[in-house]
Amino acid sequence: MVALGCIMCRSCHTNKCPTGIATQDSEHRKKFKGKVEEVMTYFKAVAQEVREILSEMGVKSLDEIIGRRDLLEIKTFEEYPGSKRIKLKKFLIDDYPKDKPLRCLVRRNDNPRRSELAKKLEEEIVPYIERGEKVFKEYPIRNVDRSIPTRLNYYIAVKYKDKGLPEDTINLYFFWNSWTKFWSF
Repeated sequence: MVALGCIMCRSCHTNKCPTGIATQDSEHRKKFKGKVEEVMTYFKAVAQEVREILSEMGVKSLDEIIGRRDLLEIKTFEEYPGSKRIKLKKFLIDDYPKDKPLRCLVRRNDNPRRSELAKKLEEEIVPYIERGEKVFKEYPIRNVDRSIPTRLNYYIAVKYKDKGLPEDTINLYFFWNSWTKFWSF
């Protein structure tokens, strides 16, 4: 975000980003001066650093180290008493089932801006936002469904401005297998 000109004014949620980055409002978007090349340059630098770190580790790709708990070690910070309460040993025990994949299967998303779930949410939830009516809904979610509540936040910001929706008006449960994520607006 900083590479694109973000000034970290922490007003992303208000739909009034002074640099036009974090907004759906066309008037504010006119202020955006960032260029695609700046993002490309940043990610190329990140990729180069990752390659250098992998090289130092003696591996050729991220696929070779995904799930390799033996490469992790616990650092303790005795000067911070609260750090003793954090128990990380369980995460380093290699009891993960050998027949299960270590990561989600990668599926191509040809239109990363508008997932089917985002479209469905917009169709189903915007009327509740307009009426200020409570709603509880559940949806399956996948790793290709990115920035799901962004458009809903836009509609909330346009309709309710700074006062926002009353708490717990929109209640959405997203689930993927046994993992569940809850968003409340």
